[in-house]
Amino acid sequence: MITGVGAILIQMLLMYFSISSAQEAINAYLTNPTPSDLELVLTGHFKGYYNTDVVSTFLHDFYNNPKSPVLLQQSNAMINELLTFKMDIPTVGASGAIFGILLAFGMCFPNSLIYVYFAIPIKAKWFVIFYGALELYSGLANNPGDNVAHFAHLGGMLFGFFLILFWNKKIKGKFY
Repeated sequence: MITGVGAILIQMLLMYFSISSAQEAINAYLTNPTPSDLELVLTGHFKGYYNTDVVSTFLHDFYNNPKSPVLLQQSNAMINELLTFKMDIPTVGASGAIFGILLAFGMCFPNSLIYVYFAIPIKAKWFVIFYGALELYSGLANNPGDNVAHFAHLGGMLFGFFLILFWNKKIKGKFY
């Protein structure tokens, strides 16, 4: 339960910062709406959230007529719709908690063999380190179509790490 809660906290904290920075960029755009600022907001904060052909056509029209009230209204509606969409993405699953358990296993039984695809033996400590590094890379790569909460996985691992350290201290070094 603790690693699951840790996963949730880390993911929600990350989403808070992501949405806050997007909101700041949107507010800057709304105070002085220009096509270049709209393009910066879209590519910087909403990459992969929209159809590139539709948006490039819209931006082309907006660059050609930047004072058009219709295009300004459509750009505001587009940004608000994208922000709402970004805020409404649900995070479901227990994988963050499982990653905390995986880290605990790697710490408690570091030299146990795990068989990847039932054929490739690897020590638990190396498997956990590799998988954590892969999750960090995947989270930082931020591929739009990924749909995996990589930082929730890392949050589960982080809370699992601290939980094992806490238990080890409480039991006077007999935990692992």
